[in-house]
Amino acid sequence: MDWSTLCENVMDPAHLPFTHHKTISSRARAGPISFGRLEGFSSTGFAATRQTSAAGRLTFRAPLLVLAETHRGPGSYSDWNAVYAVPTAPGKCRLLVRVVFEVSKLPIPLKWILTFAFTKQPIWWTHLTTHRILEDDNPFLHTQGHAYRDGDPTGLLAPSWAQRVYLPTRSDSMVAAFRRWIDEYTAGKGAPWSLYLRSSGEMDISDPTRPPRRESKERVLDRYDSHVAHCSACTGALANARRVRRVAEGSVAAMLLVGGIVTRVRGAALVFAALSFAVARACAAVDEAMRLGTYPPPRNVS
Repeated sequence: MDWSTLCENVMDPAHLPFTHHKTISSRARAGPISFGRLEGFSSTGFAATRQTSAAGRLTFRAPLLVLAETHRGPGSYSDWNAVYAVPTAPGKCRLLVRVVFEVSKLPIPLKWILTFAFTKQPIWWTHLTTHRILEDDNPFLHTQGHAYRDGDPTGLLAPSWAQRVYLPTRSDSMVAAFRRWIDEYTAGKGAPWSLYLRSSGEMDISDPTRPPRRESKERVLDRYDSHVAHCSACTGALANARRVRRVAEGSVAAMLLVGGIVTRVRGAALVFAALSFAVARACAAVDEAMRLGTYPPPRNVS
């Protein structure tokens, strides 16, 4: 997805209970969300307070940082969600996320859960979990980005996004402000990307007016090229999984052979063969999870 589509998504807290149902939220948590008066609207960005049961604030620091703060009152904990959407090419961006909790103020058992999730699990496993959250959004945001960029081939829609898009609720106010910021401070073009990036063959970055092509579902759900190949923790885990899988598959064959030849150890050999097969299948599942995300997302199956 492109830079603007990602920023817009983060600025819309109302989407969380629906898009991320059964991953990090639930439809049961859905409710009205509104923002206070827009503050400091300028070329450097803008901000507004989020008026919900837990006080919050959403800040856009131009051109690529969206900071969401949540403060739960005296004696309770706060958290900050910083999202950097770095434009890399037309229709593409690099996503960098940092989530910060006041760990010392977290209630039990939430403190134990988050401590385990972020410090006790292997880094590669945490990354796989994070991919599931992104894949809640990716399929339809990819299509949405093309709808914004490609215009209206039928000529039937209004030329302005403000006339095309229906934003009826107060929770949409930050999205509308962001689109207005793009119009006023970037002449409707958005943040620039680097013209020094090497072309992937899927787009011509020498021609900024040429939009990227629509990707296949497999490319939208890709994990390897978008993350794993660039992450030492995930690359190492993938190499280990493939190495262990080869050993386990060899062990299956060896144990079946031994069990067929040596009658007195047949039972033990079959047990070891079954265990080796289970290990091989687990490694194959890790291999697949490192390469491609799952579809449909959890919200679509319940």
